[in-house]
Amino acid sequence: MSKVLLIAFAILSYSGLAFAAPGSMGSDSPDGLDGLDDLDALDAIDGGGGGGSSDRRIRLHQYRYFIATELRSYLVDRDLPSNDEQLLIDTELELDFRFAKRMKLFLRPRFLIDGLDTELLRLEPLEGYVAYEGPRTGVKVGQFIENWGVAEVNNPLDVLNRRDFGVKFLDPPRLGELGVRVTQSFEGGKAVGQPTLSAYFMPLFRPTPLPTEQSRWRPVAAGVDFSPGLGFEPTGAQQMFGALRFEHTLNTRPFNADVSYLLSHGPERFPYFLPVQGPVGADFVPVYYGVTVAGLGMRAVPNAVGWSRLTFKLELAYKRPFELEGSPGQRQDDYVQYTGGFDLLINPVFTERDEVLLTLEYAGENGASDLASIFRPFDSDIAVRLFWQGLDFARTAVELRAVVDVKHAELVAEATVGRQLRFIHDDLRLTLTGTYMRAATGGRGLLQFFSNNSAIVVRLQLDL
Repeated sequence: MSKVLLIAFAILSYSGLAFAAPGSMGSDSPDGLDGLDDLDALDAIDGGGGGGSSDRRIRLHQYRYFIATELRSYLVDRDLPSNDEQLLIDTELELDFRFAKRMKLFLRPRFLIDGLDTELLRLEPLEGYVAYEGPRTGVKVGQFIENWGVAEVNNPLDVLNRRDFGVKFLDPPRLGELGVRVTQSFEGGKAVGQPTLSAYFMPLFRPTPLPTEQSRWRPVAAGVDFSPGLGFEPTGAQQMFGALRFEHTLNTRPFNADVSYLLSHGPERFPYFLPVQGPVGADFVPVYYGVTVAGLGMRAVPNAVGWSRLTFKLELAYKRPFELEGSPGQRQDDYVQYTGGFDLLINPVFTERDEVLLTLEYAGENGASDLASIFRPFDSDIAVRLFWQGLDFARTAVELRAVVDVKHAELVAEATVGRQLRFIHDDLRLTLTGTYMRAATGGRGLLQFFSNNSAIVVRLQLDL
């Protein structure tokens, strides 16, 4: 463990020495990286040996990194053969280089380790790509992440990137996919504006990271063993994923909206789990399959007086699964997934500057009753989110979330409080989160496969 910490410290020290520059590195988001801080242009490498034109120079346009420590403590079912605590060390670095006038190199390496579970180790770039950004045409090549979702609780359209279920099972972080994106924008009109067509091709398949042997999110059931290494994955041409996405704005008298349409075909990023007979009982093994998706997403704001604080959201996707060659599974049912709801911004509330964002959504699924549908959450769920920001010097924020499965009576409720610890460092943030879970007493609820993972989470993050 000491060697790992020394490696992490060396990485951070090298990053700070190599890329430090005058300027502020503040953050407007309590968690994650929502943007890069502007820096003065830094000429870094001259491709012509010191005397070339500026078009050949590589300059660091923007940069940012953070380091965080997170302690998770699970409160119930602490007599299970798994870790009741997690101690995560997490750091990310973002580097945005510009060169050759319209060329961009973006790097986002990541390092994460659980100090109490040596199997949980992430040391790879979340993103690393080269992009050409023309007036109408853009090309991106490498590993990248894109969020196609519109809603908060569930995103039927977000089919491009895998999620890291080994790090966080509920609301897992996205992982980069290796491929190519080509975009072409067109001349818009008064009603339909900013039309853009994007084509994606991902030639290589990578399995989704699943919970480790010591994870509390490893499925538990009498006589059943979870064996992720024995599953089925696509090979050869079956690995290929392709998608077309068309976006535009829609300006009408009743409302203004952002609209997107999606068509994709390729391996599903999250498998279903097939029970097979093992030497001492049943083994649950992951089985990947293919899926064709046709979907629509919309975010709309009414133009009526007094309604501008409302934002309506809709995601709708028809999904047709197909079995891959050599798969041990059976063909699955077609189904429709959808999420609809609204955001309401209220300000001020308690002071002259604070604001509350209220979110109410319903996520549902219809058409499938096969084995794979058991492992898909959000088939009949109501989600409520209340996010309050003080907009004060300490960036105080409180978030309350709850998701209720109305079919199976499952409940996940969460409360988060965050605040800058400016008496220690201007960019040091403390976040406290409490999560309560209640599994279904019967039926097909997803939480019945796991122990009760109600938990307390403490996170310290320093943006540098």
